[in-house]
This record gives sequence, C-alpha cells and structure tokens, in this order.
Amino acid sequence: MTSVFDKLAAAKAAPRQTLDVTISLNRDLSEEREALLAELEAAKESNDDRMSAPTAASQVQERLDVILDAEMDTLIDLRFTRLPGDAWTKITQLCPPNPDSLLDMHYRYSMVDACKLAAKFVGTDGTVYGHVVEDDELVTLTVQRKTKTNPDPTDEWEDIFSRISGPEFTTIVDTLYALNVHGPAERMAELKKRSASLTA
Repeated sequence: MTSVFDKLAAAKAAPRQTLDVTISLNRDLSEEREALLAELEAAKESNDDRMSAPTAASQVQERLDVILDAEMDTLIDLRFTRLPGDAWTKITQLCPPNPDSLLDMHYRYSMVDACKLAAKFVGTDGTVYGHVVEDDELVTLTVQRKTKTNPDPTDEWEDIFSRISGPEFTTIVDTLYALNVHGPAERMAELKKRSASLTA
C-alpha cells in the first residue's frame, strides 16, 4: 500500500475534474422565429405555389434560416473546474438555504447561490475555476467588487446569468452540483463499498 505522502503527491499532480456546458445568450429572436415557423406551416398547408417560381414555403424557410444562423451565433461554451473542498465549504456557508427548496433544506445552504459563487471563484493563488472556452482557449471573465470608488462594478458572470434561459441556468447549477457535491459523494461511496468488500 502506498504511503500518505505518495497519495498526496499523486493527488497534487492530478488535474482537477472539469465539465463543459453550452448555453445561448438570448438576443430576443424567439418571437420572430415563432412567427416565421407559423408562417412556414401555413405556406406548406396552402401548397398553391407555381412550379416555376420559388415556393412561399421556401421563401419563408430562407428567412427562418437567417434567424437560426443568428441564434447559432449566440452559443458559448463554459468550462467549470471542481473547487477545493475547503473553498466549496466556505462558499456554502455564505448562502442561506431557500426554505421552499427541498434540496436546499437537505444540504442546509442555497444550491443556486453557492453555484453562482462557485462559477466565479478565484483561488488565493489566482487559479480561476470558471471559464468561457473560445477556439480551445480559456477566457477569464471580469468580476469586480463593489467599492466606494467603483459603485457599479463589472460582473460578466452575472451578465451571462441574466441573459440565459431558466433551463440553461439550471444546467449550470446541475453541472456545478455534479462537480462539487454529487460526483465526489458518489465516488467516495463507491470507494468505501469496494474497500469493505476487499477487507470482508
């Protein structure tokens, strides 16, 4: 069996687990897209276009494709890295639970608020744990503290959170929960189970 020092050295050398999430920064194109989809359906149902001319449906589809291309340009990839255990614990201590959330009442802290803080967490050594991925490069977002000299600080993570849909935000929370809570707990339970079976 390896010594505790060997185990610690191996743990320090190993890269931290990461997970990626793709989200869309809303540009309020949904109403226009829905109107075009309805128009496309009506054009297909009427089916009275001449064979020699572009069909009404094809013309609407072209306009719809422009909208869809514009929406494709709203996609961004986020990469989150598992926080050190002590950092995650400190974050949870800053986040009182929502009494209406069963998950919060189980863990005794607000999972949503903890995950928002985890997304923008930067370690004391300068390590950043949440990034935007652009062309295989990791981009660090700006998060400033509110001070007397900076009463309106820049917080690009909050800008992202406020411009995505509810399901997308839930995906971010689920990803950070999986990285920092569920995944490690499942791994530890499996290791204990295996250890017990080997020593039985």
